[in-house]
Amino acid sequence: MKYLEAIQLLITDYSKRGDKMPPDELLKHRDKLAGAAFYFASYVGELKETYNLNYFQKKITVLRETQNLIKAGNPVNKSETDAMLQAEDLIKKELESESNAYKADLLLKQVNKILEAMSQRIAFLRKEVETANYQNQG
Repeated sequence: MKYLEAIQLLITDYSKRGDKMPPDELLKHRDKLAGAAFYFASYVGELKETYNLNYFQKKITVLRETQNLIKAGNPVNKSETDAMLQAEDLIKKELESESNAYKADLLLKQVNKILEAMSQRIAFLRKEVETANYQNQG
């Protein structure tokens, strides 16, 4: 997961010296972070796809097993419970993939907030430069 590592390094660097970065360096930093975030977003999409696949695999397996148990003469409630117990591994797999997808999605949202903050900082620095240039000309 090289993109996640790149994101962490860029954010750490920005948090340490972002207020001291000149606008050009800040722009390059933001562009690198945006590029890494793009590829990380693709990974987040894959995690969500995996979660959906695991969810439906579990759901279909439980429904099939429930039907088999009912056909075998077991009561409906017992069949549903037994089917869920038999699908324990699939349930764990689903929960793990759901957790991974949500964590990655939250991280991506935070990265986007940091990108917004960087853009605001760049706009502020540009305005300061324009004001200084205007005052020097005036």
